[in-house]
Amino acid sequence: MTEKNLTENLNGQQEQIDNNVIVLQSDIAEVMKEDPLLNLKIINKALSRENKNLKEQIKMMGEAGVNKAKAKEKANATNG
Repeated sequence: MTEKNLTENLNGQQEQIDNNVIVLQSDIAEVMKEDPLLNLKIINKALSRENKNLKEQIKMMGEAGVNKAKAKEKANATNG
């Protein structure tokens, strides 16, 4: 991948598939307009990914809360 392609990819303009096929976001948008079912599949995939990320964040927050409670309990036990 050339530096130019990498920069454009990081800016969300294109995606490289395999070694040399470039898919522009405009290509994806055009196909989505032509096929409403594909549009729904893409939205579903994005929502599933976001849901997974949120579940992971909630899990980490829960673990942090448990760890904080354990540390507080331990501190209270040593002080009391």
